[in-house]
Amino acid sequence: MNVDKAPYRFDSIDLAVYIWKKRIPLLIITFAAGVISIIASLMITPRFKSTVVLFPTSEASTSKSLLQMNYQLDFQAVGEEEQVEAVMQVLKSDKIRDKIIEKYDLMRHYGIRPTGMHPLYKLHSFYEANVRIKRTEFNSMVISVMDADPQQAADMANDIACLADTTIWEMKTLRAQKAVELLEKVLDSIEQEINYLKREMYKYNTKGVIYYEVQIDRLIEAYGKAILENNERAKKEIKQEIMFLGDYSSDLYNAVERFDYELERYSDTKNLYLQVKAEYENRLPTIFILDKAFKADKKAYPKKSVIVIIATLSTFILAVLSFLFFENFMKRIKSA
Repeated sequence: MNVDKAPYRFDSIDLAVYIWKKRIPLLIITFAAGVISIIASLMITPRFKSTVVLFPTSEASTSKSLLQMNYQLDFQAVGEEEQVEAVMQVLKSDKIRDKIIEKYDLMRHYGIRPTGMHPLYKLHSFYEANVRIKRTEFNSMVISVMDADPQQAADMANDIACLADTTIWEMKTLRAQKAVELLEKVLDSIEQEINYLKREMYKYNTKGVIYYEVQIDRLIEAYGKAILENNERAKKEIKQEIMFLGDYSSDLYNAVERFDYELERYSDTKNLYLQVKAEYENRLPTIFILDKAFKADKKAYPKKSVIVIIATLSTFILAVLSFLFFENFMKRIKSA
């Protein structure tokens, strides 16, 4: 067992001895690398990070949430998978990106010359590097903005969330507006049909035909009584009234049936109209903002200690490997 470990122990000690022999140049190189990395980290413009955490709301109808008791909790529900994906698409859309770029004049803010090479490509690249939008395992979304100005980073993150809410609402209201206009035309058409049927039924009423079924039942009862009493005159008069009712019975029956149907249709359409109008006129948030962005008081980048440690260790390792390679290379040349 000791024999197996001997080569490893020998190599390790040999490497340690070699590093000790080269300690002076290694210390100088490592120290120089540390100083240079400190200076380089001080020259990097610090950037501050602000984040917004939000949830999408449920797609439950606003009108049902507000107008119907069995939907009274819908507007408090958090959105599901489809709503999360939809909000993510809106947050990452060109429309929101372009509005943020225009509002904060990011072309100038990032120091990009409009007359230079590919200014839009550079602008969008800077935006994507500084604005990160990701989804969490809890179906929430996190908007992170990095900027040299901590207040602007917070403002941009909050504005992106607000713009997402506004954009989704505009999409919904556009559809609702078209639906309201269509339903108004349908209601107007039904009202015209109802008024026409009212006039038709009034015309029959003026002729004495009011409740056909009740009237015909009573006339048949009276006709049977006249037969029993052998009253020819009554029989003749009642028969004429029955025939008179028969002439209008079919038309009146059809008018009453159509009238009942149009009334029911009007009621259903009116309820739908009120629901859609509620969607159009009443606004509920399409997202829940759990955490708003605030002005950071500590920079997120660069991490000076991380930069110095990585640069120093990397330089030290590279220097050792370089010395080893150079000495082996020189030995090969001498032995050749």
